[in-house]
Amino acid sequence: TGNRPIAPPVDNDTWAMWRFDEGAGSTPDDSTSNGYDGQFWCNSPSWTTDSRYGDYALEIDGAGNGCRGVSFEHEFNSGSPDAMTAEAWIKLDDVDRWHSIYSHYEDGYFRFYVNSDNKLVLYVHGTSTKSVVGSTELVSGVWYHVAATYSSTTDRIRVHLNGSVDGTTTLSSSYTMSNGGNTNWIGYDNYWGTSYTFDGIIDEVRISSVERTDFDHTTSYTYWSWSHPAVVKLIVNEGPKIVSTTISHT
Repeated sequence: TGNRPIAPPVDNDTWAMWRFDEGAGSTPDDSTSNGYDGQFWCNSPSWTTDSRYGDYALEIDGAGNGCRGVSFEHEFNSGSPDAMTAEAWIKLDDVDRWHSIYSHYEDGYFRFYVNSDNKLVLYVHGTSTKSVVGSTELVSGVWYHVAATYSSTTDRIRVHLNGSVDGTTTLSSSYTMSNGGNTNWIGYDNYWGTSYTFDGIIDEVRISSVERTDFDHTTSYTYWSWSHPAVVKLIVNEGPKIVSTTISHT
């Protein structure tokens, strides 16, 4: 038996999951039963077969920080959340610039991005403004699993890189997230009138209603191997003939 990596699964704590496997059209499907389908925003992204999982992923050419990404105005919950997680697989193109990964303003105020130092950042606004910056510098052309978490129960915000905690900031025990009352975006953010657009490829975006701590997305499988010994009979002036074989599993 063994384990192999898989895309993040849909479970009872999943608000929305966009796998970006359509390969055509402008409305990425939500894989949950909640129906939170997205809509290409402004200058549309493009589909690419350079995916982390599945047949396709979403490529966003945000080198000029233009208006480009996926938008949706669905309310995942009634009021600002007590906890949430945003995660995705990303591959950066340009570096040394901001890349918006996920911006949550409808019933919340949660901004997840890569900063100009190429590090993960989660910024939340509420009782006070809080942020956490990761310790690892990302490079272009490499697939990363990235996640940002918020919880008013554990009183912390975190960023995770490839399944490990990359940064933590403590919140006060009375912290409450604000409600931005605006559109949610993947790969785009408009913060105080300034556009911040992702430049690269995004795949497998999952938004959850809990503070996730386990990002080891794997499935087990059983594999078999066989040997095929054969008895070969040689007769003078004739070609070789296989007269028997045995098969056994190892």
